Amino acid sequence: MAVGAIAILSILAIGTTSSVLQELRLAKFVRDASIPVFEAGSVIEALKAILSADGTPYSVTLYELRPRAIVLGGDVAETSFIDEQSKANINTSSSETLSRIPGLSGNPELIDAVVGATFYFKEELLLLKGVTRDIYDEISPFVTAYGTGALNINTAPAQTMAALGMEDDLVSKVVEYRAGHDGLDATEDDMEFSFPAEIVPLLEQQGLTAYQRALLEELVSLGKLGTNSDYITFKISIKKNQAGGSVPLKANRSFNITVNKPTGMVVQWQEV
Repeated sequence: MAVGAIAILSILAIGTTSSVLQELRLAKFVRDASIPVFEAGSVIEALKAILSADGTPYSVTLYELRPRAIVLGGDVAETSFIDEQSKANINTSSSETLSRIPGLSGNPELIDAVVGATFYFKEELLLLKGVTRDIYDEISPFVTAYGTGALNINTAPAQTMAALGMEDDLVSKVVEYRAGHDGLDATEDDMEFSFPAEIVPLLEQQGLTAYQRALLEELVSLGKLGTNSDYITFKISIKKNQAGGSVPLKANRSFNITVNKPTGMVVQWQEV
């Protein structure tokens, strides 16, 4: 009987130990899984402070949005930025503008469907009839659902400037002016447009034609071309510094987080 009792107690002890170990493993998993989320939040707060300290509050430039790395204890947060207002706004763009967007061009029925809808997130394009994942992936880099619809001339890529009807020569003049003397984007000598009213006078230095001047003046007066942005997407990759830095950084979690710059409010949070 004594031997039997000992055996039973041993089995119970093993079961209890196993249960405790499972709970400990679960607790560790939850803790480790949540740490990058908290770190991403900390990075967002730090980057919002950096952006809000900028001396030119009426413009957002490629230099301001240059990639950054923030050290968080033993981890590193590698961050890049996307200016949502460097893209065509699917809520405010005309059919003509949308017709120049890859994935929409040559598809008048889809363009009409976009014009007739209201989007809170651009991912809602996938709900439209005829929009496959491949079509969405073609459209996605060039459109946004955020902002007033004024394209930020300081950050807009050539494709979205062309969507506004700007010819290649005019786009080249904008890109050359922004890049400064070294011809490279996101460097200290970058030139910027601080206010919409400066766009035409500053580009006159690049030798605008009468048609180009008239087009820019029209786009500015209609509120289709601006110099600022209210919505920035932070692309954050939290990387663990393994073995005290003796091996390369290993990616742990990555996030795309869209923030309203004036208010600091997060409007979209995606783990990727």
